[in-house]
Amino acid sequence: MTHTNFSETGIKKVIELLRYIDTLLPLVKISPSSEDNTYSELFPFLEIIFKNLNRLKTAIYFVRYEAATPLILRCRLNVPCTTIYRIIKEFSHIGLIRPITIFRDSEGRPVTVWAIPGARPEKVQEAILEHKRLSSPKYQLAENLVQTILTKLPRPEITYRDIVIHIRELRIPYQSTDIADLIAWELQKRGVRVWR
Repeated sequence: MTHTNFSETGIKKVIELLRYIDTLLPLVKISPSSEDNTYSELFPFLEIIFKNLNRLKTAIYFVRYEAATPLILRCRLNVPCTTIYRIIKEFSHIGLIRPITIFRDSEGRPVTVWAIPGARPEKVQEAILEHKRLSSPKYQLAENLVQTILTKLPRPEITYRDIVIHIRELRIPYQSTDIADLIAWELQKRGVRVWR
């Protein structure tokens, strides 16, 4: 076994995480010192999730948002498509996620929405809408422009008019207000105030 020297900050964060996990164990009626078999069954399950950063990011995404498609995971987590499909297969095999519904994308291909057990219907619907937005060329363009606007903003606020002017200067081949609405919505999600 090779040993790696971790930074002091990294070690402190790991200790904080372990303390937090320790406070949660009684809530799920697990004690490291108990004779209960649950503790020994839990470790291999968690080992699968914590095996690498991509699996951990994917697991946390599912816990946070409850449902997703492979496209959402690829775009939001910046993880390669083949890796996402492998993680989905592994997580479904252990029962962490399951296919909850299938819908057709804009090209008529079936898309599976994966969800944690007990996912709320509104979270599944949000995943479908997010997938449709991410697969839209207009939305992809808007997301790229959001990044450009965020780097140029001196304060976390902008006017809708400034967004439209920026779009027109770039001579985007879409209706300016369509793209501006998407940009405004995305900026507001990221905490930027958009004045109308």
